[in-house]
Amino acid sequence: MGCAAGECFADDVRAQEKAFHLYYVFALDAVHAFFILRVPVPPAQPEFTSLTNAIPAVNWQEREIQDLFGLQLIGHPNARRCALHDDWPEVFRCAKTSICARNCRRSPASAQVPPG
Repeated sequence: MGCAAGECFADDVRAQEKAFHLYYVFALDAVHAFFILRVPVPPAQPEFTSLTNAIPAVNWQEREIQDLFGLQLIGHPNARRCALHDDWPEVFRCAKTSICARNCRRSPASAQVPPG
């Protein structure tokens, strides 16, 4: 049976379930269906093993999860940042706060919205 991953994404459900969740969506071509694998990642051990070597299609998506959720990517052939600039401050990663928009530490000048 042919199978390919079409998507990889994550969510932060620490408030409800005390974990992050990774989701891998697999297309099952022979039966015209999808299979969604949900993998919990405990905040006490914020890391996950890369599937990129087996499924190259999840390369960028896993790196984006690492950047935006602050989860450590293990075994990825190119674990550099891709969603955030190399100089982006660590404090802005979503995993550091429960609600990024309210809790990010910014200077008063950068928090102001320009008029217009």
